Amino acid sequence: MIRRQPVLILAPHADDEVIGCWSVLLDPEVTVSVVYFFELTDERKAEALVCCASFGFDLEFADFNTYEIPDGYHEVYVPSRKDWHADHKMVNAKYRNKATKFYSVDMACGKLVQVPRAKQKLLNDIYPSQASLWENNDKYWLFEDIQETDYDEYRTLAWTQPSGRTLAVTVPVNDVDKVLGWHLTNNRGGQFGHNRREFMNDLLAICTGKVTVTYDNITVEA
Repeated sequence: MIRRQPVLILAPHADDEVIGCWSVLLDPEVTVSVVYFFELTDERKAEALVCCASFGFDLEFADFNTYEIPDGYHEVYVPSRKDWHADHKMVNAKYRNKATKFYSVDMACGKLVQVPRAKQKLLNDIYPSQASLWENNDKYWLFEDIQETDYDEYRTLAWTQPSGRTLAVTVPVNDVDKVLGWHLTNNRGGQFGHNRREFMNDLLAICTGKVTVTYDNITVEA
């Protein structure tokens, strides 16, 4: 008999383990443990217990301030620093040095999930309290984005237009030089010759992670 490898998923909230680590939960060669930290209401604990029973993993509701990762895990999955939820950033900051894999729940791309409708149905069945998240945003059940290295930090670049309005772009640090070069090439006397959709599409074509654009107090992210 082949001994299954023990893996640990750190989930800031109940549902992050399914959204971000679907393939891990389905992997027959591993034994999964999940630790949850935040928003541990009775309702969300009950949903997590249903998820636990569905996949057959071990779970723990832990105090974020005192929890320490035990030794002995073959893999430790930690939320990526690119996730924009404050709780995800806290878990990443505290445990990234113990991580072997980084997963995201903010993916707008990544690996297409096999049989994605099965993931969608399970999310709806197990986590009805959170269904509004994926009701109008298919990324939560269509994709999975697990990396062996963490995503880069982000930096905000801002330009003042001749009109006095400010355009701010937040991009991964490693993409800053590419964005600055693109800006110098495409900026026509301080005025962008793109509409907002074309502008965002151009940025997405040259950037490797999430992009946020703020202009006229309107923020768009992808």
